[in-house]
Formats: sequence, structure tokens, C-alpha cells
Amino acid sequence: EKKLMQTTKELTLAQNVAGLGSFTYDLKKGNVTWSNTLYKIYGRDKKIFTPTRDNFFNEIVHPDSRQRAIEKVDEAIYNKSKDIDYIHKTLMPNGEEKWFQAIIKIRYDKKNEAILMNGTSQDITELFLTRLNLEKSELRLQKAQEMAKLGFWEDNHRTGEIYWSSILRNMFGIK
Repeated sequence: EKKLMQTTKELTLAQNVAGLGSFTYDLKKGNVTWSNTLYKIYGRDKKIFTPTRDNFFNEIVHPDSRQRAIEKVDEAIYNKSKDIDYIHKTLMPNGEEKWFQAIIKIRYDKKNEAILMNGTSQDITELFLTRLNLEKSELRLQKAQEMAKLGFWEDNHRTGEIYWSSILRNMFGIK
């Protein structure tokens, strides 16, 4: 019992450090259980919010991500997948929008019916927005190079491959 309590404390500490919440969803009974950290990262009060499938998709997942998230989960169950990994936007109670990555394992019974989901959710807002900003910056650079008719090339020293931009290929008449 002491070892179990110590393991539980260590798991809770690890979740808090990583900002990683966990959940269990019993599909047969419809019961959803969230870790304390999951309530915390989604900004929900354990005394007020009841985690259910419908409450998650309707109150946690942002309307922009809702349909895709539902389809991702339903498709995984339909295809008898054991793993789900997706990103969704969330509208926090204070109105702030955040991005989360959900990673889920699905367990099936002997009839190959989904019976249990164990998953995690992690706030990846900073990483996701950094990636979006990098993509926008790369697009602006590409547009600027096109407008300036500036070609460029890159040499990958590991693979020996040389990349020529479309503008540079056009400048030299190379298809």
C-alpha cells in the first residue's frame, strides 16, 4: 500500500511537471475519470465540471476543432485502431485559446469492441504557435524571393543533395 501511494505521488508530480493530464474513459459504462492535473490544465473546477464525452467535446474542445476531434476518435474506433494522436484547440474559461495534444490508447474486448480509452492531454500552445509563426515566416520569405526574383539553393552536407528553388531553376532554364 505504501509503495502504491509513493508511485501515485510520483506520477502526480510527473504530470504536474510536464503539464500532462491523464484520463480514463470506460466506453461500456460511459464513465470518464480525469486526473487532477487534467482539470488544472483545462482550467476546470473539479467540483463543478463533470467529465463526459459530450462535455469534453462541447465544453472543452473549441468549435473550430470539435468536428475533426470527434471524427478522429470515432474513426479510430471504427477502424479498430489502438492509438490516437491529435491536436485540438481549446477555449479556456477565461476566453483564452490554447492548443492541446491528445494521445490515446484504446483497448478492445474479445469481440473486438472498444471498451476502454486511456489517454493524456498536454498543453502545446507555445510550441504550436511557434510552428505556425515559422510557417508564416517561411511563406513571407518565399513571397519576397518571388517578388525580387531571387533564387536560392541549399546543400545538404549529410545526404549530398542540392535543392534549387523554382526561381533559380527558371533563371538557369532547368526543369
